[in-house]
Amino acid sequence: MREIAEQANQDSLSAEDIEILNDSINNLAAQVRAIDSEIRKMEDHDAYADLLQNVFDMIEI
Repeated sequence: MREIAEQANQDSLSAEDIEILNDSINNLAAQVRAIDSEIRKMEDHDAYADLLQNVFDMIEI
């Protein structure tokens, strides 16, 4: 990333290079959002499972 920033500062990236980098960054951002969503689902599931276990413990199932 540092090298890309240096090239951008020196205006040595072509319009095509910038477009390719932009597409790559957008794809990476989409992957990060998908991973974040999956982690949140797992956290919600774990919280629900803990709550359910507490209810079961309270009614001694």
